[in-house]
Amino acid sequence: MEPEHNSAGRERFRKAEARAFKAAGLQHLTLHGLRHSWVSFRAQLGQDFRLIPEQAGHADPAMTRHYTHLQQSSLPAADEFANAIRPRGLPQRMDGPEPH
Repeated sequence: MEPEHNSAGRERFRKAEARAFKAAGLQHLTLHGLRHSWVSFRAQLGQDFRLIPEQAGHADPAMTRHYTHLQQSSLPAADEFANAIRPRGLPQRMDGPEPH
């Protein structure tokens, strides 16, 4: 059965999402924002661009290009944010172990 696609259902979902993130102490996040960041980071890490739309579920690669707008000047701030929310014990770099 297809999920209900109406404004009341979307609003209930948005409120539940906000409550869940707030309860986790991550009230500044959204699922859309996490998805956007995931696609952008994959592109910045140099993943084959042909794979990203498939993994993200984008039927049109133009949507993926829209998501991959992080500029090099944004990376230090993105790294700082990622490190702030990174659980202990995970490597700081997504593409391999931390340097020693």
